[in-house]
Amino acid sequence: LNLIPKAQGKFLFAEKYYENTELQVYLVPGFLKSPVKIQNIYINGRYILDKQLHRVMSNALSANFGQDEWQYLAFYHLPTDTIDVNVHPNKTIIKCMDSSKMISLL
Repeated sequence: LNLIPKAQGKFLFAEKYYENTELQVYLVPGFLKSPVKIQNIYINGRYILDKQLHRVMSNALSANFGQDEWQYLAFYHLPTDTIDVNVHPNKTIIKCMDSSKMISLL
């Protein structure tokens, strides 16, 4: 993870699989300040905006790490027939047919 050079060796990595869905998450402690706050979610390599997934991720981090602030990069790999990227002109909002799997992986 070369986005934050000071984070080398200090970030956490988790990888989970459920049926045909994969999640890879990189967590960077908040004490490693960066110019921008990194809280990004990607699905099949596409940056997406999903308030529900971000909220679930924030709640999971709070539940597991308390008040410590964490930055994250989450990468989902889903079958292409389970998502629809034609919901928004910018293609940053998607419709997922199986969002419960995605949430359970978080």
